[in-house]
Amino acid sequence: GLVQLAWSDTVSGVTGYQLERRQQGQTSFRQIATIPSGIKVFNDANVKSDSVYTYRIRSFTSLASSAYSNEVTVTVTGGLPA
Repeated sequence: GLVQLAWSDTVSGVTGYQLERRQQGQTSFRQIATIPSGIKVFNDANVKSDSVYTYRIRSFTSLASSAYSNEVTVTVTGGLPA
């Protein structure tokens, strides 16, 4: 499976982004990527078919991190039949 995430940020001076994911049934998020500023798309290929994932992201600088974004939940479906 593959989940493509895209975001926008209107804040200047961002160093990068911390992307976190939680799989259905888990109680806490886990950071899955640190993404440099200027990149606004991430492909999460480390997902299982027929699973539900929730994502959130926040920006950071050398001094601080922002609050987390709204959460987005996606369902990864199985592949096409052969």
